[in-house]
Formats: sequence, structure tokens, C-alpha cells
Amino acid sequence: MNYKYIDQLAKCIKERYCEHTSDNYSLYADSLVNFLEMDKNKPLILSNEDYKNQNTIQLYRGYNTSDDRFQEHKRNFAVGQFQRRFLPGNVYGVGLYFSDEETTAKQYTDTYSKVISAKISEKAKIVSSEKMRDYIANFDKALRYQINLIFGDRLNQDDKEYFMQRMYSLTDVMFAAKLLNIDGITSDGHNYGTNYIIFNRSALVVNEEDFKDVINKSSTDCEPGENE
Repeated sequence: MNYKYIDQLAKCIKERYCEHTSDNYSLYADSLVNFLEMDKNKPLILSNEDYKNQNTIQLYRGYNTSDDRFQEHKRNFAVGQFQRRFLPGNVYGVGLYFSDEETTAKQYTDTYSKVISAKISEKAKIVSSEKMRDYIANFDKALRYQINLIFGDRLNQDDKEYFMQRMYSLTDVMFAAKLLNIDGITSDGHNYGTNYIIFNRSALVVNEEDFKDVINKSSTDCEPGENE
């Protein structure tokens, strides 16, 4: 964890910037990702043959953006920043939202073609949203201890309880997932298949062939809050 960002993160919680309706949500998302150092974790890039031999679930993520921005998002996903922007459908807070159905992912694109794919690492720890809620309840004391230890007097007890309740309601999962070493959660898709919300990119593997147009270029990270 990068304590350079602890004051900014604490302020965002105190001011309730973490509410999805807040005009300052992007500041909270940026502070959270920076504090948890999520930019450090990247997906494992495999050769085409090794990727095909990876016998795990394949995931898809669609983008509604211009061609140039899509290339930028691909580069960021593979070798750059963790996405920060919150969208109304992102009910579990900051994370990378995928589906195991390509058709579902394509519904989030403007041309039905701007889709990236990845597979889940064999070592990834992915749990259902219901199981995640159980984890939070079972480790309640440990999580409260960690929050007290991390934030100290930067947050009062009401602020700490507010943040805990956001975890319990699964409105804000990333912080708890990081402390509990959980890489992502699943939820039933509104249309078809299962949604996967990934908090740790190193839980994913990607095909070198799919990203060869961006991974060999220097990464030009999107500004925080701009990812779709």
C-alpha cells in the first residue's frame, strides 16, 4: 500500500466522495487505486499456443469509444494503468467488469467489435458475490482492525463504520478484496452468462497475438477517470 495517498483517500471517505452519485467519485476511485497500488499488477501475456492450452474460463470486455481510444484502453489493460472510471452499471464499485459471454460484452460497444478477451489464471481466487459477503462477515474483526490501523485518527468511528457498511453491501468491494487476497468476484449477468469483476489484473492471462499491436509500444496511460 502506498501511504502517500492515505490522506487523499481518507478525505474522499469523510466527504463521501465514494458515493456513486458524487461528482467527485473519480477522485475517490483514483485515490483508492493509487493507495492499493493496483497499477502494479498486470495480466500475464502468453504466446498464442500457451494461451490456447490455458484450460480456464475466457472472459470478454466491451468498450464504447473511438478507435484510437480503444487502442489506448487495450494498452492500459495489458501494460498500463488500472481503469478508474465508474459507470452507472458498475454496482460493485471500482473494478474491471467482464462477461463470460462475448455477446453480452458486445452490447457495451458502439460497433459490436471493440472487445478484449482474457482468461482467468489457474491460481486466481475468484468468489461469488454471496461468498464475498460471507468472507467480509467472517473476517469482520480483522477488517475493522486493519481499517483502524490504516486510517488511524484520519477517520472517526462514524466514517469507519460507513466504509465498513459499503463493503458489507458490496457497493465498494476492492478494498476488502485486497485485504482478503481475493482477485475478483462473480455475479449473475443481467442478460446472459456470468459477470466477473476483477480487482487484480494478475489474475488474468492474455494472448500475445490479441495485444501485439499495443504491447510493443510505450504505454501512454489514460488520465485517471477517463477509462471506459
